[in-house]
Amino acid sequence: IAEPVGSCTDLSATIMQPLKDLFPAWRVAPLSVLIDPRRVHSALRTKHPRLHEDATYILKTQLREADQIVLTKADLLAAPEREELLAYLAGEFPGARPTHLSALTGEGVDTWLESVLEDTTGGLRITAVDYERYAQGEAVLGWLNAAADLRWIGGLQADWEEFAVSFFELLQRSFVAAATEVGHVKLLVACPGGRLLANLTSLEGPVKLQVEGGLDRLTARMTANARVQLPPQQLEQVFRGALRQAAYGRVAATMKAFHCLSPGRPVPTYRYGAVV
Repeated sequence: IAEPVGSCTDLSATIMQPLKDLFPAWRVAPLSVLIDPRRVHSALRTKHPRLHEDATYILKTQLREADQIVLTKADLLAAPEREELLAYLAGEFPGARPTHLSALTGEGVDTWLESVLEDTTGGLRITAVDYERYAQGEAVLGWLNAAADLRWIGGLQADWEEFAVSFFELLQRSFVAAATEVGHVKLLVACPGGRLLANLTSLEGPVKLQVEGGLDRLTARMTANARVQLPPQQLEQVFRGALRQAAYGRVAATMKAFHCLSPGRPVPTYRYGAVV
């Protein structure tokens, strides 16, 4: 399963074909490439996408090599718009079977899983890849991983949901001001007995939150991952600044791990030139 944010492609030639060749007893399921409806519009159907042209090249290559293209967040789409987007994807990327699902409501998930589990003919096509453009497309997206211990100091009742929304709204505004594009920003705030997940994949619209269990503890663990079209130094500055501002007067954050980098040139161990 691949979620295209403008990074990591050539999976059929470098992973699926070697698996089929070197481990013939294994069954290789179809390669499903997920695509957010907003990404279809912002990167594929506009004349002036915010996403860098080389990152867009990677995204299109991911979709070209897919066995299945899965249009996500179907709950956000009226039926006519959903069908129009599926028809567009089928026309732009022939050979890949387009389908749709909603992780929020569960719509289409069982159908997709059944098709994946029943079909053992994954990796039906290999796409030509310009590794110079691939390397540049990877490099334009800064990559951030962070983990921190959080302690609520703003009173006797923690409000981790409000903190997460504030943090992500500050990030969103900073990215808009920088005229950049977001691959994704993902946040997990976990307490004993509960956790919060936040996801940002667009410069427009509200921050999406999902809460599981109770979040009434005064201590929590934060884990964050981001792919944003910014140099690593600028991405770090934006992230730390937004965290500091969101935490001010209510949360003490102790960073336990922090990495912000630009990925190196992709160098696959195997790359097959023909379908096995």
